[in-house]
Amino acid sequence: RVIALNFINQGLAEGQRVVLLSAGYSDAIIPATPTSSVENRSDSYFEDNNVIVFSQKMDKNNEDGFDIDRFTDWLTAAAELTLQSPDNVLCTGIRVLTQTDNILTDINNPGQLESYEEFIDQYFTTNQCIVLCQYQRHAFPPKLLIEALTTHPTLIIGREVVNNFYYIPSPQKAPENSLQTRLDQWITNLLVAHKTEEELFLTHTWVEGASDMVLWIDENGSIVYANSTACERLGYERSELLTSNIEAIEPAYPLPVWQQTWADLKEKRYNTYETEMLTRNKQAIPVEVKRNLIAYGGREYSCGIAHDISEHKRREKLQQAIYQLSEASNFARTQQDLFKNVHKIIATLIPAQNLFIALYDSDSNIVSFPYYVDEYDSPPAPRKDGKGLTEFLIKTGRPLYYSPDSEFNLREHGILYLGTYAPCWMGVPLKTTDGRIIGSLVVQSYNYDVSYGDDELTILTFVSSQIAMAIERQRAEEELRDSEENFRMLVEGIKDYAAFMLDLNGFVLSWNSGAERMKGYQASEIIGKHFSVFYCEDDIEHNLPRFELSLAARKGSLEHEGWRVRKDGSKFYARIVINALYNPRGEVYGFIKVVRDISASHTSQSRNTDYRHSALNDF
Repeated sequence: RVIALNFINQGLAEGQRVVLLSAGYSDAIIPATPTSSVENRSDSYFEDNNVIVFSQKMDKNNEDGFDIDRFTDWLTAAAELTLQSPDNVLCTGIRVLTQTDNILTDINNPGQLESYEEFIDQYFTTNQCIVLCQYQRHAFPPKLLIEALTTHPTLIIGREVVNNFYYIPSPQKAPENSLQTRLDQWITNLLVAHKTEEELFLTHTWVEGASDMVLWIDENGSIVYANSTACERLGYERSELLTSNIEAIEPAYPLPVWQQTWADLKEKRYNTYETEMLTRNKQAIPVEVKRNLIAYGGREYSCGIAHDISEHKRREKLQQAIYQLSEASNFARTQQDLFKNVHKIIATLIPAQNLFIALYDSDSNIVSFPYYVDEYDSPPAPRKDGKGLTEFLIKTGRPLYYSPDSEFNLREHGILYLGTYAPCWMGVPLKTTDGRIIGSLVVQSYNYDVSYGDDELTILTFVSSQIAMAIERQRAEEELRDSEENFRMLVEGIKDYAAFMLDLNGFVLSWNSGAERMKGYQASEIIGKHFSVFYCEDDIEHNLPRFELSLAARKGSLEHEGWRVRKDGSKFYARIVINALYNPRGEVYGFIKVVRDISASHTSQSRNTDYRHSALNDF
């Protein structure tokens, strides 16, 4: 009854009147409330705005039983109400037999139903009417029901109001050629039904075969539809999902949260969010969900399309890991700090409770294990010509995955399994940008429930190149710090020479005591200043400082003599040597400049062009 009333209210046009015929109590359809405007004109007549309710109680328990003649009189009286409508008001007769399945079960003679249907057809085929019908399908012969239903444009099936695609008007519609008219109408309806069914089939096929999960959820959070992809991806049978609640697959949406989401959805009509869906075996799948609110059959549903974003999240994690590895290599002061950070970063991508890093020295052919975290074994001692999986991986330079189920045979390759046996072992070589193998990165698991596969091996291989670069950079920086310290100790001990470092652009980075005495600048005064302050104005105008650095960078070193300026403005004649500094990649990153004051011997030395045996040249 509620379904029929909702259907009528939704389809009521402005200024349109509806006569609602009910074989039962009228308040079962439109209950009277204190605020209702319904005026009770008689026991069988109600009117509320444009909706007229004409009701007649037809109780089968009445001692007189069901009287088809009385029922027909009632219908006739109701039909007269539609004829009384003003000419400018469209009135539609609505037949809602809310209790017909109870009333007509007392009819022993199906002819009575035929008489009733004949009267209905006579009236409804000559007026603009929508016919809704409820019959108890097993109470009457199929032939009789088929004849009746072909004259009903609209039906109530279960809880839904549907159009009857196979509706055929009665002969009274066109008595001059009733058979041809009905045949044409039947063909038209059949073609419409066929087209509609074809469209529905294509839509259903697309939804069922969609690569994304499609789920319909009602206001109570119940799952009312799930496509094949959702069933397969979540690991459920369709019947199981259709008896489940949204919280079973989206734990972030218990009923109170879902009701708030539903309220937002009713206001905005759609929303998009990211969440995790749980499979039947409790595996979390990151998804992006797009929801739309749709209405069907008098009810509202949330139609959600869930797109698996696992690959997108994996790429995000990889990008974040690469950034973190770069940061680790820049800020780690020691090799151990670097390796600890590497372990933490990898653990965010794959299970890595047990991880070790092996480094290989090609000159000595020795493999060492500077970082080794394991549940059972202690770090192995450095070894030469080893026969383990680690040595085999470094020798071949290819990623390696080993488990009892893998096809890789240790004996065939002459490999000995060293240490406590782990059912899952995976390692990748550490390769520099020039292709040198400097070691390996290995993870292993003693838990049989944890397994590695192609995805994990791809991730480990991807980050290994970043780790190799970080190790090489950290090694180079340690060597550079050592060399700089050695240089500092060396130049600090030289009293007769000004020795200092310049960066690539010529700014002073270091300053020894000999430079303080010769140039007159304290270290705090000159470090960070450009070395052109030591040159005469004429040399600066001719861009000599920049030319010297450019020439030293091209040739590797530069030696010459010339006038220089002290802090107090006095000049001295000096012999200068500039050497370029190179990083491990062969790139110039700075300069060492050594200066000797030769003013005293400038006159005599100017006559001697051979400087090769001077102390400066030896230095």
